[in-house]
Amino acid sequence: MSKKHLIFSTLILLGFSAILRAFSGGPMDNMAGNPPAFNTCTFCHVTYPLNSGNGYMYGEGLPSEYTPGETYTLTVTLYDPGQSRWGFELTALYGNGQQAGTFIITDDTNTQLSDNPGSSPDFVKHTSAGTFAGTLDGPVTWSFDWVAPSPAVGTITFYGSGLAADNNNSHSMDYVYRGKAFSAPPSSCNTGDPDDNGTVNVLDVVKAVNHILGLDVLEGDAFCWADCNADGVVDVLDALGIVNTILGIGECGSGGIYKYVQPPETGDGWLTASLADVGMDEDDIDAAVEGILTEEYQRVHGLVIIKDGYLVFEEYFEGEVYNNPTSIGPIVQFDRDRIHNLASTTKSITSTMVGIAIDQGFISSVQESIYQIFDEYDGLSDELKEKMTIEHLLTMTAGWEWDENTQMTSENDLYLFNTSPNPIQFLLSRPMEAEPGSVWCYNGAGVTMLGKIIDRASDLDLEDFSVQYLFGPLGITDYWWPYIRSDLVAAHGDLKLRPRDMAKIGQLFLEGGVWNGQRIVSEEWVEQSTQIWYEFDHTWWGGSDGYGYLWWHIPFHVGGETYRAYTSMGWGGQYIMIFEELDMVVAVTGGNYFTAEPVYEIVQNHILPAVVD
Repeated sequence: MSKKHLIFSTLILLGFSAILRAFSGGPMDNMAGNPPAFNTCTFCHVTYPLNSGNGYMYGEGLPSEYTPGETYTLTVTLYDPGQSRWGFELTALYGNGQQAGTFIITDDTNTQLSDNPGSSPDFVKHTSAGTFAGTLDGPVTWSFDWVAPSPAVGTITFYGSGLAADNNNSHSMDYVYRGKAFSAPPSSCNTGDPDDNGTVNVLDVVKAVNHILGLDVLEGDAFCWADCNADGVVDVLDALGIVNTILGIGECGSGGIYKYVQPPETGDGWLTASLADVGMDEDDIDAAVEGILTEEYQRVHGLVIIKDGYLVFEEYFEGEVYNNPTSIGPIVQFDRDRIHNLASTTKSITSTMVGIAIDQGFISSVQESIYQIFDEYDGLSDELKEKMTIEHLLTMTAGWEWDENTQMTSENDLYLFNTSPNPIQFLLSRPMEAEPGSVWCYNGAGVTMLGKIIDRASDLDLEDFSVQYLFGPLGITDYWWPYIRSDLVAAHGDLKLRPRDMAKIGQLFLEGGVWNGQRIVSEEWVEQSTQIWYEFDHTWWGGSDGYGYLWWHIPFHVGGETYRAYTSMGWGGQYIMIFEELDMVVAVTGGNYFTAEPVYEIVQNHILPAVVD
């Protein structure tokens, strides 16, 4: 992002509504997309999820740091190929949803202002039912002025929602985009001296903490001076910044908005150390966190780093809770005790349990025939299907006709599997597209079948098996398994664990199947399951160039050197990355369900340089 101006970075929130209305005077208020109080244009234009089209919305003219009382000319631009009617709504807020500054309409042909009385925010928006009708593809641009508040009020957030419609006189076949941008107050505010007595001391810490606890309210200049990192709120990071100023190891308004703190030992099995203890550069990691806090790297919920066997870093951030593919939200503050949806990272954990089941003698080998295991469906087999083994499910080379890359509807094979009265029979009845082992095809249903195979072989429900043979020995007590049917665990996705416990899975593999001196899975399985069994002819999701037993392989390039990780990967940004040559595990959770995941960039640009530079 430019230091001079911030682009309205795209946010994604899947939203559906069954309400259709027409608005001759433009959109109703509260459609600018500020969660959780506002909706977006999808409130009426319901066809597609937010930001699912091929277009974009962005804004220009907003300074990264505003001058109180200054007038800025802002523009909102919207583009979408094939669309020909356009609309938008935008507002500017600070604190707890308070109006920030004043909008001035300079083009009343295409823009109008909802000038609301009292504490309700104002909205600048398109006129009539959509402007620039008939303009094919775009881009179209709206322009207006904004007068910054005086005095400064802290960091201001601009929320916008844009509509790219097909001009068919209905609310169908329309795409909606949402974004936000920030403008910080003048840096001279960041003194860390809330009581304005010219000295930063313990009394300033007390005032900041009292404000955080709601025992005191800082307003105006006092709030601005207490907002050490200029993020629009006074919180623990600001109190820490003031303390650092007192101790002479930092200063408000300089040296970044984040200061590293060594993770605590909580009795969950992890020994902790500082980044410096293991030779990692703190500045590189600080920069990664600042990128997350400023939304250069969006929707990261948790980040944990294990180096040389020690937990050396963990931080958690705000984000939207995953409920199911069509229900995301509300926004919460994630922390070390909150379990997080793992999406397809679950698959790598299921693979681990297959190895344990073989180690325990429940399953003879990965060469067991699938159709012989489920011999009650013998009539669904044929000569080609008889060649299919457990290993083919582990490498996603079973050969069935299968497509789960479409939206989760009746055209999606995984959706049909999940909703079938008999999911296992549904999968076994699929026609063959290729000989087993010859073609790679992403197939989550095959992973859930692996879970059912463990269930049958061990006579334990997969959840009970996981507790007895994996979670229990690892000291994992907080978890949640999803079920497709009462007797069928969804072993392919949506297991929930804490990020610290995700990292235990990674450390288990890094140590060759041992956790804290206890053998949990054989070293042979670790080596066998994490080698590349299928090489991609092009890089796949997340830059992967190969696939193991439900583990991806990703090469990273830093300083002319290549560092390889085998990793789990889950929708939204759920990762367990294992760097054997660096003795390091990185666990990440996120909420990028409909946007690009920044995890690769964080590891490439910050975490690996902190180790190897």
